[in-house]
Amino acid sequence: MNKIKFGTTVEVATPDRIKELRSKNPESIRSTGEAIDYLTAMFTGLTPRVAEAMDKACQKELQLTAQEMRRLSFDGSEELSVAELERDYDQFLRLHEHFSLYYMDLAENEPRDMRRIDLADNDFAVVPSSWILLGDGESSESFSQVSVVEICGGAKHGAPHFAFLHNGEYNEEDVLDLAIQKWPPLFDLAHDPCVGRWNSKSAKSCVYNGVPVICFHELQDASFYEGRGLDAPCGAAVHRCQQ
Repeated sequence: MNKIKFGTTVEVATPDRIKELRSKNPESIRSTGEAIDYLTAMFTGLTPRVAEAMDKACQKELQLTAQEMRRLSFDGSEELSVAELERDYDQFLRLHEHFSLYYMDLAENEPRDMRRIDLADNDFAVVPSSWILLGDGESSESFSQVSVVEICGGAKHGAPHFAFLHNGEYNEEDVLDLAIQKWPPLFDLAHDPCVGRWNSKSAKSCVYNGVPVICFHELQDASFYEGRGLDAPCGAAVHRCQQ
């Protein structure tokens, strides 16, 4: 096997991490170079099937860990348990973010697949099939409006879009709780005081300055775009039976 010299600067903790890795598998990892070879072979060049299988396992554990965290008290009486779960959550999240890089990009390059959602009064909405529909156990035909949760700056987190149905009023926190159940990594964003919130019903515009913003957009009627000669964003719009 061909070998090359590979010099670089690393974090202070990296030598100890490599030492730990070598102690776990001393027969196969006898040097720093072999440790690097081992890690790069393990975490790069993944097939979409392997990456997705690993990512699904991480997402399941993220959901379970988030549920365990919500059951603990944050008044200091269970601080050690909280810290342990936060460490687990962070590790699962980093693995999820890595594995998702190896198969989610493929889906983004495919032609957009759309789904229809029947609404009240014979109206219906059309949204991308990749969007996660919240409250899908409810009858969609009892609702007249559709809104979408979009995370501005969420691409680096692999954040999906969430669609939810309502009749003009909704509680943002209730919507986010449902979204976290579907996509656990949203837990950290929703509880980070640095992450902004914005609603299209607000008089202020959404300002994105590099920090993620959780945005609530009301899905517009198709006639809104047709009257202006515009394409509906992502092809998503509400089609009214009677205008």
